[in-house]
Amino acid sequence: RRQPAPRRHRPRLARGRISTLLDPSIMARGAALALAMAAWVVGMTAAAAAAAGATAPTVSTTCGPVAGTTAAGGGVHAYRGIPYAAPPTGDNRFAPTVPQTKGGAGCWSGTLNATTEPPMCYQSNALDPSAKPTGSEDCLFLDVYTPNATATAGGGRGYGVFAFIHGGDLTGGSAAAYDLANFSAAQGVVAVVLQYRLGPFGFMATAELSAEDPRKTSGNYGFLDQQEALRWVQKNIANFGGNAANVTVFGQSSGGTSVFALLSSPASHGLFSSAISLSGSPNITMDLHSAEAANAQFVSNAGCDKAPGGAAGVVKCLRGLNATAVMAAQPKLWTAFPNIFGIPSDPKGLAMPPLAIVDGATVTMPVAQALSSGLVDVPLIVQSMAEEPDLLPAKIVYNMSVSQFRDWLDPHMAKFGSMFAEEALVNYISPLAVNPQKAYDQISADIGVTCGNNVLAAAAGTGFRSNVYQGYVTQGPSKPVAAIPDGYSPRYAFHMWDLIAACGLWDFFEAYSGTAYAPSTADAALGATIAASWKALNAHGELPASMNWATVSSAPGFPDSQAQGIVTSHVATVTNNKATTCRWWGTHGVGKLFWWCD
Repeated sequence: RRQPAPRRHRPRLARGRISTLLDPSIMARGAALALAMAAWVVGMTAAAAAAAGATAPTVSTTCGPVAGTTAAGGGVHAYRGIPYAAPPTGDNRFAPTVPQTKGGAGCWSGTLNATTEPPMCYQSNALDPSAKPTGSEDCLFLDVYTPNATATAGGGRGYGVFAFIHGGDLTGGSAAAYDLANFSAAQGVVAVVLQYRLGPFGFMATAELSAEDPRKTSGNYGFLDQQEALRWVQKNIANFGGNAANVTVFGQSSGGTSVFALLSSPASHGLFSSAISLSGSPNITMDLHSAEAANAQFVSNAGCDKAPGGAAGVVKCLRGLNATAVMAAQPKLWTAFPNIFGIPSDPKGLAMPPLAIVDGATVTMPVAQALSSGLVDVPLIVQSMAEEPDLLPAKIVYNMSVSQFRDWLDPHMAKFGSMFAEEALVNYISPLAVNPQKAYDQISADIGVTCGNNVLAAAAGTGFRSNVYQGYVTQGPSKPVAAIPDGYSPRYAFHMWDLIAACGLWDFFEAYSGTAYAPSTADAALGATIAASWKALNAHGELPASMNWATVSSAPGFPDSQAQGIVTSHVATVTNNKATTCRWWGTHGVGKLFWWCD
């Protein structure tokens, strides 16, 4: 098998908030959080200051030995670009993931040089639609970061394991953008970053593909890839110092959506022991036949609709296309990414792209139903950000005054009623008093994800025996973040800020803006609080009451009332966060049809 290509660039972005450290409640909790923060800061500083590259121990896997390097100032052993499945090319395109076979598909001879990032999965550039697609179909690789590949922790049981699923609207992203060496070093855990098929290669469902598949379904191949990667973790992670019985799967943006999908799939049983969804899309409801109908255009765009031999001929034609032709044949609905962070103008709701679907074999039921039935019952955190769209907000409201924002919003939402926009703003007096951008961000975030997460967290709290928590991050960066060079720097609790802070990914936007973010003490405190919460879930299956966490079901009157954690540099438990606002939106027709969907 071809060795992974060196890291050259970052992929497209994922789309997919302030208290002082001198607060007496923080000081009372004291030692645990202080130690976590100290470890976090030391880990981040060491990683930034020290040169990596020394040889790491060779580790055995089911396919053969892998040789890595050091990272995070030598405190972490990094193994990059390890294949976990057979290449999804040729007859494996538009098909379930094919496992590795020793001495055969997906494996290698000799020792694998696991020192460079793998090629990203084939994808378009969401920030530059005119750019040519990049990447490779042969992309089912993962990276492993471990504090010590030759040692164990926790009384010989091994380090806790965090398996990360990247975001990117299920159409973009890569392992290279998420170097979790710092996270591994600071938290003392094994971190795995996995890649999976994207866009049409990972999620195309058509009637012809379903007819030729023995399961009589199609699509969701990317989720099957994720499950195969998690099986690889179960088989191999002990050799990297990890505990296979203590695996937290976590994802951000469409990685968070992926976590919801995995919790809606019976095949996920036994693959992970806890789960964290960060800003995932709460609406996974499209059925297989609706997706097949929506994607009929893909077959005709590809020129395969008239292929001889019926369904088998169509599938042969689709598998014979070059990757560029596959991307060019995508229906327009597959490029709905720019619409996610908007404010609704049409009561019909979002145009739902047929990517993550209820196919009946992999994802067997809508996510809310899966959670309420306890289909895959593990300790769970459902988390989102107060101002999600601040990452890529509507340029039109950047510098508006309050009166200008009102004048813009009235006609924008006119289809909902003549006074609808004015009534809506009554619910957002506080952010509007800061500026219209913050109000815009919260309106869009509430409609798209916050209200949906409230429903999903309550569903899981009802159906799971395991502990279920809901986090709502309100603390943004201490100063504007140089992100996408489009004239606006995110300054509120924006999409993926929690991941950046918790994992120390301060240089995430450097490839786009040329500037790495310099975290303040407040930023570090937020990151330490989030990371400490995650580690507690991984280690114990519950979040500590000493940090003020409470399960969603602990609220009196649950499920009509539910508890949530408002996350800043500490956690404050509240009851029914945004419930009144979400109820108002729902009674005016702005409900599930407007939840984010991939």
